[in-house]
Amino acid sequence: MHANVEYGLRVRGVPYREAQTRSPRMLRTVGLSGYAEAYPYQLSGGMRQRVALARALANDPEVLLARRSRSARSARRTAPCCRMSCSTSGTRPGTARAAGAQTILFVTHSIDEALVLGDRVLVMTAAPGRIKAEIRAPFARRAAHELKRDPVFGELSYQMQEALRDEVGAASLKNCAGKDEATTMKNRALNLISPVAFLVIWELLVALGALDRRFFPAPSETLARLLELLQNGELTTATVITLRRMAVGFVLAAVPAVVIGLLMGANRMARIILGPLITALYPVPKIALVPMVVILLGIGETSKVAIVAISVFFLVVIHTMAGVLNVEQRYFDIARNNGARPWDLLTTVAIPASLPNILTGINLALGFALTVIVGTELLLPQGGLGALIWKSYNVYDIPTIFAGLIVVALLGWAFTVIMGEVERQLLPWRVADAAPARRRLQDEPRLRRFVRTWWLAVRPLASQPA
Repeated sequence: MHANVEYGLRVRGVPYREAQTRSPRMLRTVGLSGYAEAYPYQLSGGMRQRVALARALANDPEVLLARRSRSARSARRTAPCCRMSCSTSGTRPGTARAAGAQTILFVTHSIDEALVLGDRVLVMTAAPGRIKAEIRAPFARRAAHELKRDPVFGELSYQMQEALRDEVGAASLKNCAGKDEATTMKNRALNLISPVAFLVIWELLVALGALDRRFFPAPSETLARLLELLQNGELTTATVITLRRMAVGFVLAAVPAVVIGLLMGANRMARIILGPLITALYPVPKIALVPMVVILLGIGETSKVAIVAISVFFLVVIHTMAGVLNVEQRYFDIARNNGARPWDLLTTVAIPASLPNILTGINLALGFALTVIVGTELLLPQGGLGALIWKSYNVYDIPTIFAGLIVVALLGWAFTVIMGEVERQLLPWRVADAAPARRRLQDEPRLRRFVRTWWLAVRPLASQPA
């Protein structure tokens, strides 16, 4: 731990002997004098917090910022550390720095904690945060349970509650829906910046002659050909054929892949038996299997669907299995202690906890399936976008080639958007982590509300969201 405490000193160029002298003093200050040679993994969480405090104090900061964690366990660790730093520095939070004492700014949501630890308490408004009230805490250094019996403590606590009363509702409801919608629209607009900029630069380079129009037709020319192909129905027909092959192969592979992935993740024997086969076949390029699949199934639709199914299967199996394996064993133990049967373990632990990994595997598999089916149609040109691109190549129709590539790119983008929406509906807790603004319950979609209710019902037996 001495090296941990000395890190900031060494980075700042403090002489080695001085750092060696200051480190034991700081560890002794936080009550860890006997742990100078210990490693982090040998300490409890609270002791690690004290090491972090010693490292901060060793740098002799003018202001020390501390924050109360939302986690109850972390909060129990942080408050004693701040209390200890106040006593060791010879001051309480909020006092001016003098004679080696630090000014400590402690951010907390607890009224009692603020009054117990602080000399000055600043009450903030809802966003944007402004100072609404300043309250002096004229208490001598006493234990918390003694302070709470002081009549002045109760009076100051009431004043802070009154100051915060109007801010609590405003913080949770003010412009919540409006901000959420504005953020969504802003993100969608930002998503268009890079492709639009790319097309504009491409058009300018062609117009200036920097790109050869024979090999790189201008986006405007490609767009005109795209509209022409849509009008005569050639592009629509090719897209439908590709999507049909992809959809059939995807469904035929994804469903058994999820089942097998759950089985391999939950059952060690299944993992031992099937694991070597899965890991050996997954790296094999799927396009390299086309000749063998054609020999076995012919050059018709069946071979193309089979190639898609093979490409999807392994991705979904591996991600599903990884999702189940990442679930902490204690959740399965809790479920068994509550009488859960194997089917209950699957539906209330394995599936809810591995759902993020399953959706990630499906999302990757969709993009991979699109790549494989277009590549297969290039090798076996019997309709589809790949066949359209191959046909255009044979007649040197470059604008049509780019039109086909644009459609493939748009399909890949659409799959990503669709899977993102599915994830928002099925994994509402991840949306909450990514976007702090909360929707009102009456604005919540029905599907999301149903999934959220189901998740909360099984959540005690499943993995907590990250």
